[in-house]
Amino acid sequence: MTEQKAKISVLTPTYNDSESIEETLLSLLDQTYQNWEWIVINDGSTDDTESRIAGLIQKYGISEKCRYIYQENADQLNALIHGLEFVTGDYVFTLHSDDLLPEEEFFKKCIEEMEKNPDADGIFGDLMLINEHSEIIGRQRVDEYSNQEGTPALMLLWLGRNLYSDFAFHKVSIYKDAVKENYLTWNMPLWLDVRNDSVKMLNYMSVPYPVLKYRIHSGNYINNELGKMNVINGELRTAVELMKYYDIPLYRQQYWMYRIINKLFRNWKFSVKYSRKETAQPYNIIAFIIQKRYPEGVENNIFLSSLLLYYSTMSERELHVSSLRDVKVYYGKDVRLFNRNLLQNNLEPFYMSFMEEMRKGFRRVIVQDEKDAEKMKAILKFLCIGHAEIGIER
Repeated sequence: MTEQKAKISVLTPTYNDSESIEETLLSLLDQTYQNWEWIVINDGSTDDTESRIAGLIQKYGISEKCRYIYQENADQLNALIHGLEFVTGDYVFTLHSDDLLPEEEFFKKCIEEMEKNPDADGIFGDLMLINEHSEIIGRQRVDEYSNQEGTPALMLLWLGRNLYSDFAFHKVSIYKDAVKENYLTWNMPLWLDVRNDSVKMLNYMSVPYPVLKYRIHSGNYINNELGKMNVINGELRTAVELMKYYDIPLYRQQYWMYRIINKLFRNWKFSVKYSRKETAQPYNIIAFIIQKRYPEGVENNIFLSSLLLYYSTMSERELHVSSLRDVKVYYGKDVRLFNRNLLQNNLEPFYMSFMEEMRKGFRRVIVQDEKDAEKMKAILKFLCIGHAEIGIER
């Protein structure tokens, strides 16, 4: 592609960020590479975000480069999926409304890198950390991307936590396909593809320059109860999916060895020992992942305590479920809504009763028909149940 020919679609989900979104836009306007479109998805803001964006579009004369979308509050992954419908570019980059592009040459560098590596799906890099005043306060190192057979097993050893980053510069084709399904829909790492009963890594590459100025707020997401519940849901789902394909002997011993080596030797590539088969004792891993996030225990968390009991029983019981026609299906993108309803005692009765069944354990779920079977498959995946079979009532 010639200079400035490739188009970059910048997706900006925003919620009550009217004070910071102009600075975000300025970092976009300052790019030396100007063939971009800005797709802003207002996720039901309750401040003056809508009028603020309208004013910015007029102030900077970008009506032809900007697409504004409003939706009822559904959280950022749903906002990104909504915005994806309007993407017309060759590449996609997510720029949240309180973050900044790292430098004026960023887009130019990314385009040049992708043109030199046409088989690459996208780019990872470090994150520059900034505070509320946009001052650089640190750098979050992102490990060099390693597309090796053992990397997914290493992520299973790392408690299902992302080995790389949620921020990358993507080819639009891979973003609309694998990234949309695995990351946007199911809230799992964007570089990991676990569709079609297989596990593989996408073809990303690492660059030596930062890909984002990431703003750190005083009220850190992981430090509140809802945020912690949202995070562990994705980690557990990732681990459960990987346990279908990897068995790691001496899990805790290898985990601590990895932690020690990673702290002492930053660039040491730890080689996890594993077998290419389903995990023999999933409870041990599930319990360890939950313990690391909730060292005080989860007796008061009905979902996590039910999940622990489910995996501890490994029951062969057959569970018969009546029609799912009117049951709402939650996906990873909906985890905040699910957990908010759970904390506020507003969760649908179906899920409350289903978690009671999880506490008793089951091996097989029998549903009414094929449509219910598809629904149940999604329900089990959302609830991080990996080994249960689904059958249809005869």
